[in-house]
Amino acid sequence: MFGRDKNSGELALKLPPELTKSIAYFCFYTRGIVLAAFFKVVVASTV
Repeated sequence: MFGRDKNSGELALKLPPELTKSIAYFCFYTRGIVLAAFFKVVVASTV
């Protein structure tokens, strides 16, 4: 299921490039939302 990507040399799933990009974008976008929400909670609790 997991394999080394010869182009980037990083550990990557053996999936179509389009799907890999979609997953990467989704993970990045979701992480941004989670970080923003977490930051708001921290700020709200400290103020």
